[in-house]
Formats: sequence, structure tokens, C-alpha cells
Amino acid sequence: MPRPSLSQLARVFFRIGNTTFGGGLLTITVLGRELVERQQWIAAEDYELAFAAARVTPGTSIIAFCAAAGWLVLGWAGALVAVFALTAPTAVLAVLLVQGMESGAGHPLVMAVVAATVAAVAGMMWAIVWIIVRPYSKGLVPILRAVLIAGGAFLASWRFNVTPVPILIAATLASLVWGMVPTGAVVKDQARKSEARQ
Repeated sequence: MPRPSLSQLARVFFRIGNTTFGGGLLTITVLGRELVERQQWIAAEDYELAFAAARVTPGTSIIAFCAAAGWLVLGWAGALVAVFALTAPTAVLAVLLVQGMESGAGHPLVMAVVAATVAAVAGMMWAIVWIIVRPYSKGLVPILRAVLIAGGAFLASWRFNVTPVPILIAATLASLVWGMVPTGAVVKDQARKSEARQ
């Protein structure tokens, strides 16, 4: 396996760690593809070992993964460089953003930027919800079911502070019960089949 320089390793962890959105597991997956398939700096088995070790260690799994993967590539120096390249830029950005929001909390422009950011994040979250729900929303009844279950889940969480597990169980049971009730199309189809038999 080729051994990169510390600067090459830092560039990979900096680029992927600071441009990948979606959480630690997604970043670990993208880093794995880069380290195993593209650069061939570590074997697939070593990637799996680093992933498993990161999942069982306390703390943030992405940082543990970077330390393990960096160590597999270049030892202790690689571990330190990988963790620093991944965490330092976003930590600085987070501090600057919080400081900027605190110092400009009373300024209308700053508050408008914060409101726009919150609206954009909410819009992206609803877009993800739609992408997930869309395959199940063909026809009025499935759309109604999705709206009622999603609305009930939102209300249970927001208004009554119900935790996610009971909401998911209730939503699953509601969907199963709803799925057992024949729709108008099914009833018409069954009636047509019984008429054809007679």
C-alpha cells in the first residue's frame, strides 16, 4: 500500500471532513471510499476495524474513526493530523458563528440572517421528508394517511413531548391498521371480480 505524506493525509481529511454534510456516519463512509478505494492507503479490513473501534469507543465516533484511520496510515502523527484536519476548521467556524450571533443579537440584519438560515434548514428537512414520503403518496388515500401520521407524530412530539420510540411504534401500528382496511379501489375490484365469476 502506498504511504502518503502528512500533508496529503491532511488534505484528504480536511476536504472530506469539512465539505461532507449529513453526520459522522456519512463522513466515515466517504472517508472509507477515499482511503480504501481511491487512494488505497488502507485495506478494507483495516477500514472495518477502524469503523468498529470508533463505534464502541466513548465520545464522537467520527473523531475516533479519524484517529484510528490516521494511525493505520501514518502512525501517531497520522492520527493527530487526521483529527486536527477534520475538527479544527469546523470548530473555528462554530466559534466565529456563535460569537457573531451573540455580538449581533440585537442587530436586525444579523437576526434576519439567523431567521433565513433556520428557514433554509427547515426547508431542507421538509424536502427530505417529501423525498421519503413521495413513493407512498400515489392517490388520495395514501396522501391522507401520510399527512395524518406525520401530523400526529409532529403533534405528539411538539405539543405532548412524546419521545421518538413511542411515536415510531404508534405510527407503524397506525399504518399497519390503515393498510388492512380495504380502500375504495380494492372494494370495487373485489366487486368486479365477484360479478365476473357469476
